[in-house]
Amino acid sequence: MDKNYEDILETLKSHSERNSHFITQLKQLDPSNQGYMRYWNSIQNRLGRPKKPTLKQHDTSTNPDSPQSNQTEEVNTVHDIIQDIRQRIQILDTETEQVVQRLSDYARVVSEKAGESTVVQVYERDGNTAEFVTALKNRLPKRCIPDVIEKVSEIDVNKPLIILCQRRSRLMPDINYSLELFDDLNSFTRLAIVIIHSKEGHALPTNSSQGKLDDDEKFKNIWIIDVAFTNVLKFYDCKMNNEAITALENFIKNDTPI
Repeated sequence: MDKNYEDILETLKSHSERNSHFITQLKQLDPSNQGYMRYWNSIQNRLGRPKKPTLKQHDTSTNPDSPQSNQTEEVNTVHDIIQDIRQRIQILDTETEQVVQRLSDYARVVSEKAGESTVVQVYERDGNTAEFVTALKNRLPKRCIPDVIEKVSEIDVNKPLIILCQRRSRLMPDINYSLELFDDLNSFTRLAIVIIHSKEGHALPTNSSQGKLDDDEKFKNIWIIDVAFTNVLKFYDCKMNNEAITALENFIKNDTPI
């Protein structure tokens, strides 16, 4: 579980325990006892009650005629106030427990999802994917499972899809060729076009394909990722491929390009 979730849960549980202890103190408090006043400051701090109640002192030696009913009435008032506070703190305690439970449930779901495997569909119009997919699989997180799709009709629009584009001549003609059999790119939940440059490191372009397509509305919700791959070097180490791995990992985890 994420450290932040653990800290939040521990904090809320601590508050819940303190609330329960405070309620216990209130239940043990005798409203007719003058000692109740020493609890009042902590009650105010917790609930911010606007007015501090007072209990008038009656000295029977100097005021023999003071009505007993006045003192009884004030004691009853204090009792009502304390009862009200008990109820409010009990409500707070219940709400705290509910928040703790909801956070626990959410953290559990997040943890379970983090361990799930993600099936990523891979399609290339001419079917030349075997070596590249094998090399790509070895570089991607273990929870990513490439699923090679041979026909457009077999693609599940609800699962992530990578369309492979072989860079043979100019960028746009090559991309258009790789997408020619697709009717509506917007129907896919998550789509990436991986442009394969079959060149060695010294001959790779310095500018990304994404930068060349930024102004094209057609590609605004599509991931554009450059990779370098040759039959001899395979998916070799270079700046382009290091960036491609990061981009592909983000593609697996996120719905929209970042």
